[in-house]
This record gives sequence, structure tokens and C-alpha cells, in this order.
Amino acid sequence: MTEAAIRRSNPALPKLLAGAVIVLCLVLVWQLFRVMMADLIAYRAEYAIEQWQQQKISPPEAELDQSLADIDSAISWQPENPELLDVKSQLMLYRAYGSFADSERFKASVFSVLELSRLSVQQRPRWPYSWANLALAKAYLNQNDPEYAAAMANAARFGPWEPSVQSTLTEAGMVQWGGLDKSLRKTVVDNIYRGLLRNSVAIKAVVDRHRKRFLVCAYLPVDKQTEKFCLRS
Repeated sequence: MTEAAIRRSNPALPKLLAGAVIVLCLVLVWQLFRVMMADLIAYRAEYAIEQWQQQKISPPEAELDQSLADIDSAISWQPENPELLDVKSQLMLYRAYGSFADSERFKASVFSVLELSRLSVQQRPRWPYSWANLALAKAYLNQNDPEYAAAMANAARFGPWEPSVQSTLTEAGMVQWGGLDKSLRKTVVDNIYRGLLRNSVAIKAVVDRHRKRFLVCAYLPVDKQTEKFCLRS
């Protein structure tokens, strides 16, 4: 049967096809609009984080609240976007760090980081930053369990030379140092060793804040880099 014959036998077919094309175009336009709106709104929160990091400051409460409102608005436009979940996770870490004096608020903020990181790694299982934040949240919540071990291992596996991953894993390792088994301690020490090669200032700051340089040095290999680090312990 020819195309013309098909049209004659189904006179409504061209209209149905045209309608389907219009609906498809509208869906695509709506999806693009959602992505655009989410990106535009999220940019304000991302820019705020960038400024706090450059200035090395704790964000004022009002600025943090506004950034959280911005990222929540962005997520409402594109809830399936793991990048937005990671931005909110970073903001909730800032909230946690500003809440050390309030244990309940600190715990609630860290639990939010845990949940956000879990959602993110489900969508991007090879993204080291989300795994590192997951490990850090588990450490702060004193949940030294198989999920913590997997998060530490995956962050180290997928982002071994990423400075922020190195710093976050060092923090997560120092918090749980006394409860680490042999395998996890090796993961932490190997991460610190890599960090000393390219990210030494940040790694030293984390280790020294926890007063564990002497303990860490007992596990590090002996070379020029580690001798410089350990002789100052």
C-alpha cells in the first residue's frame, strides 16, 4: 500500500502525527526550560560557595540561608540533577560547621548531607566528591560501618588526585582514626601520602587540627616528602 493510499484510508493520520510532533516539541522545550531555570538559580548558590572558599570564611547565617533557599528552588526545577544535590550537600556542611555548639542541629545538618550524598552516588556512582561527602557524613555521625568503608574506598578510587577529595577523606579518616581497621587505615594513609605530594598545606592542616601527625607518620613510607612532614610532628 502506497503512502497516499494509507492517508486516504486513514484521513486523521496526518493530524495525529502533527499533534504528536507538537507534543514532543513542547516536552523538549519544557525540559530545556527546567534545566535553564535550575542552572540560573543554582548559580547564585555556587557563586556564594566559591566566594566563601576564596575568602576562607564561614558564611554569615543570612547568606547561608539565602543560598539554601536558592538551591532548594533550583532542585524544585530539576530534582533529578545530582550536581544540585552536591551543591546542597556542601551548603549543609557549612551549616553543620557553624553548629558545633548545638549538637542536635549539627547532627541534623550532617544527616542531611548523608541523605543527599546517597542520592547523588546512586545517580553518579563514579563521582568521587559525592562519595567523599558520604564518607565524611558517616564519620561525623560515628557510623563506621560497611557503607563508610565503601564510601572511603570509592572516593579514593575515583578521585585519588583531586585536592578536595583528598582533604575530605583525610578529615573523614582522622575523625574515625581510632576505629579504623587495617584496610581502612591503609586507605587513609595512602590518601594522605598522595595529598602530601600535591596538596600538602591542606592535608597538614587537617591532620594537625586532629593532633594526629605523630600517629599518621608511623604508617607513612619514609622518603623526602614524608620526612619533611614527620620531622615537624
